[in-house]
Amino acid sequence: MGKHQNKKRVVTTSPQLKIRVVNAAIIATFITSTAWAEDKSDTSAFELGTVLVVAKRLPTTEIGDVGGDQIASVVTSKDLLQFNRNNVGDALNLLSGVTLSTNSRNEKTVAVRGFDSRQVPLFIDGIPVYVPYDGYVDFNRFSTADLAAIQVAKGFSSLAYGPNTLGGAINLISRKPKKAFEADAMVGVATEQTSANVGTNQGMWYLQTGVSYIQSDGFPMSSDFIATSTENGGARNNAYRKDSKFSLKFGLTPNARDEYAISYYKQNGEKGQPPSTVPASARYWKWPYWDKESLYFISNTTLGDYESVKVRLRVGRDSLKFRRNAFNSLI
Repeated sequence: MGKHQNKKRVVTTSPQLKIRVVNAAIIATFITSTAWAEDKSDTSAFELGTVLVVAKRLPTTEIGDVGGDQIASVVTSKDLLQFNRNNVGDALNLLSGVTLSTNSRNEKTVAVRGFDSRQVPLFIDGIPVYVPYDGYVDFNRFSTADLAAIQVAKGFSSLAYGPNTLGGAINLISRKPKKAFEADAMVGVATEQTSANVGTNQGMWYLQTGVSYIQSDGFPMSSDFIATSTENGGARNNAYRKDSKFSLKFGLTPNARDEYAISYYKQNGEKGQPPSTVPASARYWKWPYWDKESLYFISNTTLGDYESVKVRLRVGRDSLKFRRNAFNSLI
């Protein structure tokens, strides 16, 4: 038999070959890293991990124009009826980011994301409403009987509102009839509250009028209440209120894009502030009248396919009178 012998092959490399192999490996690694970085930038996102918010914008013909760049909220007339909100303060309490409170003068005040009514002013159809005393509006004085909607712009608001809108704006949008004849009425039982609205739209012109009245002599105290020098029990002292409002609007619509309207608004109010049941901190306030009267003109004239001119003019009278320390003892 022949014998087979295993032979080992020894491969030797020179130092120059080793250097070439190392350089090639470094270049290959650099090219691979660059390509990986480019591919990573094109990686598609995980669609199920994204958050998409979709909301349907309400028709502008029903609630007025809400700019797409605004963070806005709207309370419609349907909401006012469904939740029985008879004044603007209670109606605004339906919205997120809006806080309702009562100040030391028994007035309803509203804060929108921390800004009070001096930074978030009140408007009626885009016309500003101011209080001459200190600028704080009592939202309890404004009825919702003749409103189509309440529009609240939070944060940045349109320059069309004018100055003092650092935190937004609250706009009361009045009604506009759509049919040849529209009418509704409401009567309250717990409090003396009545309201009525009548309107007509004849194509080329329309007319809308509304009245409201509310009166309350106070509210009953608990039967367990112990009388003090500022509150004798029974009906709450100095807790009366009386508010009436009349509104009238006449408008011309010569075509589908132009509109001219004259509105008259008159409001009379009277109220008292219940004093604290603790004599040391009691404050005695009465408002013999809290009146507002305005006549304003609003128009929209189309100049072209994308241009229009809007005019708002107001002539008004605001009367606010209060009495302090009207009485010293109630019993």
